[in-house]
Amino acid sequence: MPSLRERCWNTYANETAEADGATAPPRPNPDPDDVTLIEPPHCPECGPLVRAYPTGYDRWASLAMVELPAKDVPAAFRGE
Repeated sequence: MPSLRERCWNTYANETAEADGATAPPRPNPDPDDVTLIEPPHCPECGPLVRAYPTGYDRWASLAMVELPAKDVPAAFRGE
């Protein structure tokens, strides 16, 4: 695969992330000595717990941690 300059790569990755909806912040990197529980965030659109997963292009996507009935998923995320 040809090497892209960093600026070109970031432009490509940001445009791809925007199109895919992969705009989640990365998971926090906790201190190994900190035993505080990190609660997963809630989806601002529909409410279930979500987890941030890395994409193949160095961005993060929030995905629900459990399956939801289609009626509970906002239309924009159903792929209709």
